[in-house]
Amino acid sequence: MRTLYFTIICILFIVQKGYTQSESTIPLLKYYHSALQSYNEASFAESYDTFLYLEKHVIDPNSLFSLNISFYKCKSALKLFHDDAPKMMLNFLEMFPNNVYFNEANLCIADYYYQKRLYTKSTQYYSFVDENSLQSMRRDNFNFKYAYSLFSIGDTEKASFLFQELLLSPSEHQTTSKYYLACIAYQNLNFSTAEKYFLELIELGLYTHDAPMYLLNIYHQQHSFKQVISFGLNYTDSLNIPSREIYKLIAEAYYREKIYDKAIYYFKDKYLSLEEKLDAQGYYLLGQSYYKLNEYAQASSAFNKIIQADDSLTQNAYYYLGDCYLNLNDKRSAQNAFESASNYDFNLRITEHSSFNFAKLCYELGYPYADPTMILQDFINDFPDSEYLDEAYSYLVNAFLTHKDYSRAIKSMEINGLENIFLQQAYQEVSYYRAVQLFNDGFYKRSIAHFDKALIYSHNKSYESLSYFWRAESYFRLGQFEISINSYQEFQHSPMSSVLPEFESASYHIAYANFKLWRFSEALFAFESFAGSADSIDVKLHDTYTRMGDCHYMLKEYSNAINDYMISVSHGGVDSDYAAYQVALAYQQMKDYNEVVKQLINFQIDFPNSTYIDDALYRMGESYIKLDQPGLAIDRFRQIENQYPISAYLADAKMKIGLILYNKENYIESIAEFKNIVSKYPATDIAREAINNARSAYVDIGDVNSYAEWLEALSFVIVNPSTIDSTSYESAELQYLKGNHEKSFKNFTLYLKNFPKGVFKLPAQFYLGKSAIELDSLDIALNAFESVNSYYNNVYSLPALMQLAQLYQRLEEYSKAIVAYSSLDDRAETVEAQLFAKQGLMECLFAIGEYDQAIEEAQIVLNSGRVDKRLILKLNTFLARAAFLNLDRELSMEKYSFLNDQSEGELKAEAMYHIAYLSFYEGDLEKSKETIFEQSRLLPRYTNWLGKSFVLLAKNYWEQNDVFQAKHTLDQLILNMNDPIIIKEAKQLKFEILFDTDDTSETDLTLGINIIPKEDSLLNFDSLIIKKE
Repeated sequence: MRTLYFTIICILFIVQKGYTQSESTIPLLKYYHSALQSYNEASFAESYDTFLYLEKHVIDPNSLFSLNISFYKCKSALKLFHDDAPKMMLNFLEMFPNNVYFNEANLCIADYYYQKRLYTKSTQYYSFVDENSLQSMRRDNFNFKYAYSLFSIGDTEKASFLFQELLLSPSEHQTTSKYYLACIAYQNLNFSTAEKYFLELIELGLYTHDAPMYLLNIYHQQHSFKQVISFGLNYTDSLNIPSREIYKLIAEAYYREKIYDKAIYYFKDKYLSLEEKLDAQGYYLLGQSYYKLNEYAQASSAFNKIIQADDSLTQNAYYYLGDCYLNLNDKRSAQNAFESASNYDFNLRITEHSSFNFAKLCYELGYPYADPTMILQDFINDFPDSEYLDEAYSYLVNAFLTHKDYSRAIKSMEINGLENIFLQQAYQEVSYYRAVQLFNDGFYKRSIAHFDKALIYSHNKSYESLSYFWRAESYFRLGQFEISINSYQEFQHSPMSSVLPEFESASYHIAYANFKLWRFSEALFAFESFAGSADSIDVKLHDTYTRMGDCHYMLKEYSNAINDYMISVSHGGVDSDYAAYQVALAYQQMKDYNEVVKQLINFQIDFPNSTYIDDALYRMGESYIKLDQPGLAIDRFRQIENQYPISAYLADAKMKIGLILYNKENYIESIAEFKNIVSKYPATDIAREAINNARSAYVDIGDVNSYAEWLEALSFVIVNPSTIDSTSYESAELQYLKGNHEKSFKNFTLYLKNFPKGVFKLPAQFYLGKSAIELDSLDIALNAFESVNSYYNNVYSLPALMQLAQLYQRLEEYSKAIVAYSSLDDRAETVEAQLFAKQGLMECLFAIGEYDQAIEEAQIVLNSGRVDKRLILKLNTFLARAAFLNLDRELSMEKYSFLNDQSEGELKAEAMYHIAYLSFYEGDLEKSKETIFEQSRLLPRYTNWLGKSFVLLAKNYWEQNDVFQAKHTLDQLILNMNDPIIIKEAKQLKFEILFDTDDTSETDLTLGINIIPKEDSLLNFDSLIIKKE
């Protein structure tokens, strides 16, 4: 109002001064008074338009009249909140600097920004105003707006000063200032002041919407949780404040006071019932409340709500989630939770404990995407000072033993040191099992090195004794019989040997080693020692008495030999025919030919499948010669000729017939026999012997010319043999024996070229073939062996046939290989050769898909009683695969079950996959799944078979209508598997499942949560619980 009066006086002065200028000024005053009236009546649009009109028509723009017009025009624009109003006022101040409206102009600009809540700008212009120039009432209003602007931009110190002034002066802003002073005190953690002001305001019935919440937060931050409860309960049903937030504060207060059931009530039945969502800390406290009451299922549900963030609270939640799952006996879920907790390092104690629990559960359950032994090793490396280190080593060693990954176990322990007894014991055990593994695989030299490692420490006396024994056996297999005897004797003298089942057989093995060294007296003593202590049903007794008989025989103690052979026959066994035959040989050595005949007369009846029948016939024929019964002798030799046309004795039998006829002076018949021998066995030693015998017969009948004519017709007979022939052959043979296969190949080729009908044509062809194999010239080798095999029967026939069969199989010419193996099977003179032929037959039949015949041949070999442990495993593997491909599920399941029990490593993984597969198709889904879980636990390193099994696992779940588990299994497989074939199969199966269920959606389960405050006491280690079994 004072400004208005000043304005009028100035106008009057101006009018009087310029009255004489023009009478046109008088209408402008009229407009001016009208504009002022409109402004005072808050008709700012009208006043703005009038002042704008006056500004355009004023005569002197520098007059006081013009200044007033411009000022009120700008004020009107500010009142109308024109966007350019502040700029207009600032232009006014620039045009009229140091005018009387300076404070008023800045105050108007500040109020403009204040009304628009642009507090940074309002603060700026309030600071330009001289407070003392304002009247008292306007000054309080100015101070409040200025203080609130400062408060809003965070300048609480200046704001507090102004609010304090207002609080001390009675005005309409006094209680409001008290509220903001309380808020500032709260922000500055001056809780006593804040509490005082908020309580005073509540007493006045003011700010009942906000003040109780501030007070509850003050009590909460002061950890006055009982006060939170007592104060907060008064407002839980108030309509003036947000009760839902009070529920949350009360719930946490109950938790802090360890009244967990009340905490759950206010979290779950109050806050969450309003369809609100807790933040991460809220769900954590809810989960902890359930956890403290041992309600692990509900606790795990709450913890699961906060596991998508990456902060310390999440690590805690994962840890307790894992413990909940352990208490619920859901170890697989616990394994995942502990793994997640171990991936954070906010709390290193939790990281260590979670890593240990995860590694331990991987040891117990297996882990499909990493080797549990590596996980345990990582824990040992990451936490070398952990209190769980020894326990981790224990699990590591047991895991290595379970997975039979002994070599890596040994390497791990050797790298990390063997300072304590526990590790030394483990090292001894693992080294022993690795040595046994190598022994069973036929790597005897390497097995000896590991048996030696097992003998470094002697904590376990059983492993020490067994290491001596099997080391001796390894030396035996290598042909180092002398060393093997020493090791067997060390075994016998070791502390635990006498209680081990190997103790009795040690003498047996020592005896065999001496036998191999042709030390028959020592061997006999050891065999007798074993026989004296062995159980009467021990299967080795049969062989022991056989070898005792051999020892006596070699020592020319034939009567004792006969006695031992007879005992061997009485025990029965695979060598009974051999022992019975040897009895006859012993009598032959004693020249008791009648007894020889007596022992062998029924041999073919007693042993119809024996490979010694032709031998027996030959020895009987020899005995009949000695007994001067040539007719019976010829009968036996003829029997060999007729019944055993491929017998090794055939040529000799025919020779004997010829000699008998010659001695009976049946010269013509004897010559026919000799000629027959030469015809069937050309270029052999026996052929040359037959020629000499025929010569005698021709001489006796005086027909030398016929003899000469016959010789001329023989292509291989050189009447005047040249030394070049033998020299050339011997040169080639020497290179072969030296291992110079390129030279031997060249020399044998030259020999056959230079001497196509040479004396050594047969052996030259054979060794040419052998040399060609070494040079990988397989076609030449085949031709050479075929040439050898084209001769009737000779010393090279069976070895050549064996080579032919193997070469055809190697070249995948299975039909020819089958013919060769079948011929070898028919002509085999020993059980070993026959078993070799049948193994080749079964493999070739398998290759061409003749599974029935392949299985039949394999069964014959397996049931022969002449296969060792390693071959038994190989044959059962063959039968399992052949039966599976032949759709014989029963036989396949039987054999794969055997392999599962007896094998290890990749073969065991294969067996477990097929057991799971066969169980699935037989409808036993639980067995199928259990087998797969066990496979993932025991054999995680064999990812190819494990990948196949997890595809099968998904099929199991799908069959049980558990689409979620099926899809989850396939998703994990696609994410972690590297094999493109398995990934393709998994993707195809997933597509089929989704297509079948008409579900092609993917759900996003990501949760957004807040980070727990650093001062949260929940992160203290005291709250941790570690489960140790």
